[in-house]
Amino acid sequence: MSKVINIKEIFFWDLNKTHKEQKYIIEKYDNNDFGFHAIKITSMEHLKALVEHLLQDGLRNELIFRGQRNSNWRLQSTLEREIKSAETQEQYNEIAQKHLNCFKKLARGKIKEQSLLLGNSEENDDELWAIGQYLGLKTPLIDWTRSFFIALFFAFQEEKTETQYRCVYRLVEKFLNIDKEHRYIINPKMDHYGRLTAQKGLFTYWGLDFHIRDLLEIFIKNNSSSPNTLKDKESIKRKIITKYYISNELRKEILSYLESLGITEDTVYPDLSGIINKANNELKEIINSSNHS
Repeated sequence: MSKVINIKEIFFWDLNKTHKEQKYIIEKYDNNDFGFHAIKITSMEHLKALVEHLLQDGLRNELIFRGQRNSNWRLQSTLEREIKSAETQEQYNEIAQKHLNCFKKLARGKIKEQSLLLGNSEENDDELWAIGQYLGLKTPLIDWTRSFFIALFFAFQEEKTETQYRCVYRLVEKFLNIDKEHRYIINPKMDHYGRLTAQKGLFTYWGLDFHIRDLLEIFIKNNSSSPNTLKDKESIKRKIITKYYISNELRKEILSYLESLGITEDTVYPDLSGIINKANNELKEIINSSNHS
């Protein structure tokens, strides 16, 4: 897994400045690749200032978010991380289709929506990938949500992380529609386990991390009269996608804050897994209390 090598250089959120005045810096990875514009959130005051900005009427219905517990992770699907040998999109698609066909065979008689196994329609495949995503199948889908708070929950839900920072990506949804040759956004028609509704969820297909760079150049070319300076281009890119590095030390405060907003395991996961996660977390508290008594 590649790592961000300039985390120390990323600026902290400045409470004395407006959102437009905040300083962002582009991530650099140890494989000489670049990431996206990033900024650090290291206090609840920083976080609430960010929330106040994101809840503005002009932004509320335009953005999608993704939370990750490791700030080094790229925007990649579980299947993309698994298929490291594919050098082209065609190779990747061939492996993915064989993987889906295998899932279809194994799913006969085991999923309620047996009609989805008939034929090879694009719509049915989307629904099957979505089912597999919730069940832990390696898929080409990446989870997103229309709620910053739910993305924040996913970033901080698990206790352990390998890095000092967790992260939340913020992306302008309509930006993904400018490329008419590829489908990036998947909105399943079925909510098989109630999670899609509870999580205000949607999916994007594989390669988003890679394709965003091409899409940004297309967007700048089509929507700017004269983005002839580097500063102009970077300003446009920052408006489209940003990444918030959020200190892992805020985990307990953030989970408490989210709980006050009604966001917990049993609301985000309306099926049995939600209450199981909650019971397991409460077990840790029970054990800690017993050790201190």
